[in-house]
Formats: sequence, C-alpha cells, structure tokens
Amino acid sequence: MTSRETLDETDLNILQLLREDSRLSYREIGKRINISTGTVSERVKHMIENGVIRKFTTAVDPAKMGLNVPMFLSVRIDPAHSIDETVDEFKALEESCCIHYVTGDLDMIVLVRCRDNDHAATVLDTVRGLQGVDRVESNVVLRAYPQCGKCWCDCGLVAED
Repeated sequence: MTSRETLDETDLNILQLLREDSRLSYREIGKRINISTGTVSERVKHMIENGVIRKFTTAVDPAKMGLNVPMFLSVRIDPAHSIDETVDEFKALEESCCIHYVTGDLDMIVLVRCRDNDHAATVLDTVRGLQGVDRVESNVVLRAYPQCGKCWCDCGLVAED
C-alpha cells in the first residue's frame, strides 16, 4: 500500500477521522464507520508501516501563538548555489514552515509565519541576505479559505472552524 489507489474506502474513512481528531480511540473509529476495533488497529498499523501515515501530531493555531502574519516567499536561487544549500539556509530560519522547490520563473516557495508586519519586514531582509538567494517576492496572506478538510498537507495555514 503505497499510493492512494491502493487505499480503499475504509482506509480513507479511518484517515479522515484521524485527521479530524488524532486522539480518537480505535474503538470509537470502529463504531463510527461500523468495523471492529481490531480491523481499525490492523489497518492503521499497515498504513504506518507503508508510510501512508507519517506521524500523529497536534494542530496548533499559529495566531494564538502570536504568529499572525503568514507570508509566502517566492525565491529565485543564484545558479552558482545549490538548491540544497539554500534549503538548509531556510530550514535554519525559525519563521519558515514549509519549503517547496517548484517549477516556473522562481525556484522555491516558502511559507513563513511572522508576529506582525515589522517582523515580516525583518524576516524579508534576513531572507534577502541568505546564501544562494538571488531574488525574493513576498505575498502576505490576507485571508485563507478552508477546503472543508480536503487539504492533506500539514502547513497549518488554514485554521479549524
């Protein structure tokens, strides 16, 4: 089981319930989708072993932690530097949440979280000075629109209702 095509409806139902509340017991999951606790346990174990479930975690509201300004940075990497070196520079930034190597005119899109606009300006100045960064475009998120649980990423951009 390594792709979505190999997950059946029961697996997808279990995953959806765990995404909504990873504290649910296997017994409760089984009750909600009308299967035994043992079946839930075996399927979850199988999904963990096959890398479908990478980890169980806590969803935190960044705004309640004082990180009220999400900002996407589109970055062009200097051709003289490697992508990996530049990624390491971004990983070292406390404010960076998600780092993506992408196609198009720019090379990376990075989600950073800042306390306020002054902090965002400071982060932007810091990023401009990182090794390998040739150009940066910033986009502050004004409002995020939830996709009713469709998003499988863990970027934490969309707050729960």
